[in-house]
Amino acid sequence: MLFPLHPLDAYRADVALRPEGVSNRDDPKWIAIALATFRAGEGLRTDLTGVVAGLADWLSERGVDPGTVPLQAVQVEIEEMEEDGLLHLARTTCVSARRLADVPLIAGRLIAIEARLAWKAGDLNTAEALYGELRRAGRAASLAELGIRAAIGLGVVAQLRGNYPDVRTRARSALVSAERHGLAELAAIAHQLLMRAAVAGEDFSQAVIHGWLAFTNAAGDALREAEMLLNLSQLLHEIGRPSAAREGFLAVLDRSPPDRLRLPALGGWASAAVRLDRRDEVRDATRSLMDASSTSRLPYHVASALLEAWRAALEIDDNEIAEKTHTIASHLANTHGFHELRFRLAAERPNRMRRVTLASAAEEFVTGVEHLRGRTLVAHAS
Repeated sequence: MLFPLHPLDAYRADVALRPEGVSNRDDPKWIAIALATFRAGEGLRTDLTGVVAGLADWLSERGVDPGTVPLQAVQVEIEEMEEDGLLHLARTTCVSARRLADVPLIAGRLIAIEARLAWKAGDLNTAEALYGELRRAGRAASLAELGIRAAIGLGVVAQLRGNYPDVRTRARSALVSAERHGLAELAAIAHQLLMRAAVAGEDFSQAVIHGWLAFTNAAGDALREAEMLLNLSQLLHEIGRPSAAREGFLAVLDRSPPDRLRLPALGGWASAAVRLDRRDEVRDATRSLMDASSTSRLPYHVASALLEAWRAALEIDDNEIAEKTHTIASHLANTHGFHELRFRLAAERPNRMRRVTLASAAEEFVTGVEHLRGRTLVAHAS
């Protein structure tokens, strides 16, 4: 569990999990914001506006009006911390910000973030309790968005517990409400949950349909598009549609995503390319992964993607690449205790590709992914 810590202690805990020598130029800014929020939450200082005003240029570059309510800007910062893997610092800042929030919508969004940080740390009970609090807050303030976020969050908790009937129930409820209120971003996440539930039930046609609708509902948000498209591309690769999967992975990379999306997209690209006998692409993707291995703050993502590249190298009989990727991935798995990856690196060898038969409606979306690159995405009309 990520217990709320003093910001400096939280930062130290996060840095201890980073590869040696890796830092981020935004760290000092995040520490300053965390300290200011912490002090304000403790009643020691209330001039958050001054802190945020000092970041006016940085906020403007990210589409945030520096003149907005300071806590809205702090929320953006918390999510940036989370994106960079500073989960302890994000949790501490989130707890402090919640003490200051007097606008129900902002307070609710902060609850949702804290719940997400809890389940990412493996604390499902705390996450479930927070989502329950969020649902009650939504009802009290008559804010549909908060109820939808609570339903989605409870669906994620159900997924992590393997309760897919509950996942479907929660996600369908969230989807209906999100579409009714025109909240495309939340509809995208609900479709994503339904895609995962469909995969668990081996209904791959429905999975593809929900994956595509998750992607199209994310139109206009490059980061969200990349996230949804990565999931869909991984599904397409798994069910034997390497051409569409390759196009999807490349479209993810075209959106210049953060490492948590870029690394699995590179690994997926290598895996799909080998099925299409695109040997040069396997090598290109692998070189990019090996370059990232020394700078990324996400060792699990690097090791997992290198596992995919290793398997691809074995299939094209490139022993040099296979040895390099296996060595780096094994080192990361041993250093960080990634036992599942250690087992797979020791035992796994390339498998024959399976091809799943899909319904015609799902095949249309497969074709859509194959011809996606270079097109402007238009939001799905619900």
